[in-house]
Formats: sequence, C-alpha cells, structure tokens
Amino acid sequence: MNPPAKRGPRVAAACQRCRRQKLKCDRDRPCALCIRASVPCITQDRQKRRQLRQSKAQSQSQSQLQEQEQGSQPQDESLPEIAVHRRTDETWFISEARTSSAGMTQEIIDQFSPKTVLASSISALPGGAKANAEKNHGNPSPPTSDISVREAIGFDLPPKPIADALLETYLRAVHWFMLVFHEPTFRGEYEAVVTSQRCLSGPRSRHQLLLILLVLSLGAHYYTAGERRNSVEDHESNGGEGEFDMQAFRTRSLAKIEGNLLDLLDGADVEAVQACVLLGSFYLYHGRPNLAYVVLGAGIRCSEIMGLARESGWRRSLSEHAREDRRRTFWALYVFDRFASIVYGRPCCLRDEEIEVCLPENRGDTTLVHPAFRTVLADSSPVTTFTYVKCKIQLYRIASPIVADIYFHKNADRASLAAKVGRIDQQLRRWFAHLPPELKLKDLHEKASSSSSNFQDSSRLFMLQALALQLAYDNVQILLHRPLLLQTDADDEFSSRSQCWNSAIQSSNLGVYGPCLEEARDTHAAAFMGINLFTASMVLCVFAMSNPISSQAQLAKQAVKRIMSLSRFLAHRALLSDQTNHVLRDLVQLIFEKEMKAMLETEDIQLRQSHQSHQNQIPESIPDVISPTLPEDGLLGFPDFGSLDFHDGIATLQQAMFPDPEWIDVGTPRGIPLSSIGQTWVWNPFSAPIDDA
Repeated sequence: MNPPAKRGPRVAAACQRCRRQKLKCDRDRPCALCIRASVPCITQDRQKRRQLRQSKAQSQSQSQLQEQEQGSQPQDESLPEIAVHRRTDETWFISEARTSSAGMTQEIIDQFSPKTVLASSISALPGGAKANAEKNHGNPSPPTSDISVREAIGFDLPPKPIADALLETYLRAVHWFMLVFHEPTFRGEYEAVVTSQRCLSGPRSRHQLLLILLVLSLGAHYYTAGERRNSVEDHESNGGEGEFDMQAFRTRSLAKIEGNLLDLLDGADVEAVQACVLLGSFYLYHGRPNLAYVVLGAGIRCSEIMGLARESGWRRSLSEHAREDRRRTFWALYVFDRFASIVYGRPCCLRDEEIEVCLPENRGDTTLVHPAFRTVLADSSPVTTFTYVKCKIQLYRIASPIVADIYFHKNADRASLAAKVGRIDQQLRRWFAHLPPELKLKDLHEKASSSSSNFQDSSRLFMLQALALQLAYDNVQILLHRPLLLQTDADDEFSSRSQCWNSAIQSSNLGVYGPCLEEARDTHAAAFMGINLFTASMVLCVFAMSNPISSQAQLAKQAVKRIMSLSRFLAHRALLSDQTNHVLRDLVQLIFEKEMKAMLETEDIQLRQSHQSHQNQIPESIPDVISPTLPEDGLLGFPDFGSLDFHDGIATLQQAMFPDPEWIDVGTPRGIPLSSIGQTWVWNPFSAPIDDA
C-alpha cells in the first residue's frame, strides 16, 4: 500500500481557472494545470481584488443615485428592467461580451496591459481591431501627422463665425430633441478643427471630422433668415469677403457624408453610431423613410460590434467623459429604435434584457431651470432641461413591448390582450402623473399666460420639450388602445375608445400653443409632430365615419380641421406634413360622402314612415331629423359612443388606405403611397392582433 501523497503547501492566490473550477493550483506561473490544458493562466492579485471590491461599492452607490434621480417616477415591477450597474467579476469575458476570438484575446491582454490594442494582423477577423485604430476613446494614440480639412474631405469648413452660428442652430433645433453626444466634449473637438482648419490623419480623427460636418450640415438645414443675417454681419465684421452660400454648403456636406458612410460603418466606432442616429432621423423626418430605416439598422449593428449595449465590456481605460459620450449615444439609438418600431410597425431591434448601460448624467451640459417652478427631485437635484432626456427614455421603455407583444403576438385572445393593454396603460398613466410641472404642457401654458414675454423666452426650451413629450405620450396611448377600439364597453370612462378619443382630441388642440409651435416648426421636432398628428387624425376620421350625423362626428370633423391647419403650418419644413394634408383632404371628402348618404337615407325612411302613418295629418312639431343637435360641453368631455358603428368606420378607413389589390390603380393620387405615410400600418387589417371584422 502506497503511503498517502504529501499535501502541497497552500497557494496564496490561485489562478482564475483553478479557482473557478476548484482545482489545486501551484505557485509557478503559468501553473501546471493551465499548461496542460493549453489555456492562459491569469492571476488576480490582492490589490486588484481590493480595487474590484471598491469598484463594486461605487457601482452600488451609483445605482442608488440613479434610482434617486428617478424618484419623481416610481419604478414599476412589471417594467422591463434595464441594468445600470457594472459587472465586476473578472471571469465574465469567458462566456459573455467578447465571444469572438479577437475579442477574447484583447480581453486577456487587458488583464496585463489595458493600453495595448491588438494590431492589424487580426483586422480581418470578426471583432478584430484595425491597424492604428484609436479604439481608446478619450485616450487617443499620439498623432503622427496632421492634415488640412481640405485634404481630408475635399473642401474647407465654413469660416469660424458662420460655423459657430451653424453649431448654435444645431443645438437649438436638434440637440435638445435628440441628445446624441456630450456637448462640452464635442465643442472641444469642434474648436480644435474649425479654428485651425486641420485634423489628425488617423481614421478616427477623420470620423470625428465627418461628424462635425454632419452637425454643421443639419445646422444649415434649420438655418433661419434672422440667423443668416446675424452670421453674415459677424462674418463681414471679422474681415470675411462675400456672402456664404448656405444651400450649396448643405448639399455638398451631406453628399460628402453619404459618400463616406461605408467608411464610417466600417470603423464601427462611437462616431459611426452617432452619425447613423442623426442621419437616419434626418432621412425619416424629411421624406426618405426607407433609407432612414436602413441607416438605423446599420447603426444598431455598429453598436453591437463595439458592445455598446454592455457597459461592462467597455475598455477600462476609457475616460469618464468618453463613457458619458457612449451612454448618450446608446440611449439616443435606443429611443430612435423604439420610435421607428412605432412608426414602421416592426418589433424593436435592441432587446431590453440585454441592455447594461447607465442612464446619461448632466455633466456640465446645462444648469438652466424654469424660472417659475424650480422643482427639486428626490436626490435634491433641480429639474433642468436635461431632465427631459431621462423622462423620454422612460416613456419609450414603457412603450417597448407594445408592437411585439400586442400587434405581432401569435394566438392572442381578447382577454389576454386586454390584460396587457391595461397593464401598460397603468404604467403610462403613472409616468405622466409623475412628470415634473416643467415638462407638462398644460402647466407651462397656464404659467406663461399670466407672465411677461421675458418669462416666456426663458422657458422656451421647457415648452418645446413638454410639447414633444405630450405628443409622444398621446401617440403611444393611441397605438396601445387601437386593437381594442371595437370593445363593447362604450360606457366605460376608461375604455380604449375613450382613451383613443381623448388622446386624438388632445393632439388636435395643440393650436392653442401658438408661440411654442412657431419655435418647433424650425426644429427636428417638426416632422415628429407631423407623424403624431397624422396618427391622431386617423382616429378622428374613424369616429367621424362611424356615424357621420352624430354629435361626436361633428366634434371629430372639427378636430380634423384643426389638424389640417397644423399640418399646413408645418408643411414648409416637413414634407411629410404636406403629404398627410393631401391624404386628409381625401378622407374628409369620404366623410362628407358618407354623411350625405346617411342624411338622405334617414330622410327617405322618415318620409316613408310619415306617409304610412299620417297620410291625412298635418305635422304639429318639427321632425327630430332636422332638430339641432347640440355638441357636448367641452371637447375633452366623455362622449356618447353608443350610437357609433366602429366596424363601419374602421372598414371604410381600411378600404381607403389599404384597398383590395384587384382595385388598386397604377400610381396613386399625387404620387403619394397612402399606406406608407406616418403610422398607417396601425389600421392595416393584416397587422391587427384581433380581427376587426
């Protein structure tokens, strides 16, 4: 019998593989077991473990801070949970983020030298870095040379005074509505390039230049006559010669960006995703919806390549400003993905359960507070214009499951559908109820009506943000309750019919906020408003066609008229609003035809009944058919839906928007594809979750 083997001395720190598999490690590095298994032997020293524990504590405190900042909006248990913490387990890379060969190799290198980036020898592998790629965002490699802007893109950027004016126009028209980057960081990069008209020769520096060019191009698109006069005066006062051709610059710069789009996508960096969000939204809001959807998809794929949805997979050497830039980029992409899902009627591409990114923070962006409210959140921080960003993200988080779970869920019975709708409706109502007054349109309007013009000027941005949130909320409510529009509980004040009606009427009454609409007309939100208003008008047309001679139909027609006026008001900036106005004209004619038919049928029936019953009698009173019908008091009052035939109204709308293929003529009136404007897919009989018949 052999004597028992001597127990070896205990090792102070086993390697990661032996510790994870509970194997007997040795003191040598690499250890014998790792050598035998042909795997890297990675040891985590005590100092690093201490740092990880500290990092975990900081992560927990940061998560608590996030919850406090959202204290004005209580978390709902049924809301899809999005992690905002960072994973601290050093073994996560084996099974999670960097599953590609190049990514796992880079992760191993990160353990020993975080500043090392894999070289060009693996650039052809999926997940491999390009040669000299400045992947270390916020800590770029030392430049070897710089080149002029003309060498990089073929022409110079605008003179500094004009470029500054374009940047300010972009911030006024786009940045408040779609927060894509960290403004202080972007300004630093912008100043360095525009002042010197030179940039670094690396690929990422070129991508930064293209992003600056895109920002200036969007600024040129929203440039107003007053801003043009001011910038020309500044240009001349600084010795500039001649008038700057803004239209030519906008066309040329946009063509340059489109020509370099594949190069941007091949880089798959933060600038590529930012460019896709800005360019895709521009296409969506200005008449190229198909291309917008494709560009959005490209941006989502770029974000997946760089692991943007998992903060734990970001390089540890990233500066805090670089991390903040990535967070804003991801959440802007997230909101765009959700809005596109609503507009196009397709399930979301970014899955909530895979997201592990902190919400963006106000890091030197703004200190602007409303002069009348000055609300303070649960964490003692004031409500600023940056609060809008978090509220908007929260709204689209709630709306995430609507399209996939309600419209495209197989084998959905009406009871389960109603339960889902009710659950999401409660979340939406809670979200709206807990909005701070600075972001509630009605509260702001009441304050502005009793204040001076100076107050209205200082609260302009809050009004714009509140307008966008109100429209988005009403649009999501219509989308949510549309499948149950035919439910029979018409007397219920909280029925889907009531919610669709109230949301549509609320949207049609935006004309009372005239100064705010004038400001919004020259911003990125103009076409956004047009899409949401068109959705509301479709609901109102259904109500009007359900019983054309009812009092509710008269209210619906008045609301449609108000939306048509708003569409004409927005048409000069948004092609979509001009097209939807033409579609609404056709639908109004259809409503009038049904109204005339209903009136004549009613008259014939009454005449026949009168002839049979009272052949020799003279009427002593006015027949009911011509008695005046008084409308309800207040446009938002709960109407009587009992007399409305929603089956007929919806069927009529579907025949107009989605005719039988056998009856489709070659070409559509005015060249407008009626079934592709706005959110018309909601009324498509083939996409309804429950048969409307």
